[in-house]
Amino acid sequence: VDILKTSHILRKKLLHGNRVMGYITDFTIEVDSEEDFEFLEWQINNNNKLVKTLFRD
Repeated sequence: VDILKTSHILRKKLLHGNRVMGYITDFTIEVDSEEDFEFLEWQINNNNKLVKTLFRD
């Protein structure tokens, strides 16, 4: 996740700032392409634990 002010991008013509910080998150499946989506769909159909984790109460 990148969070930038629009004014920074327009003024500096950069997509990053002077203070870059790491942020650790839990593992997640990123969907950036149709193939990624198809793989996620396959995982959901073949991994009941994944479905329970995603849609737990």
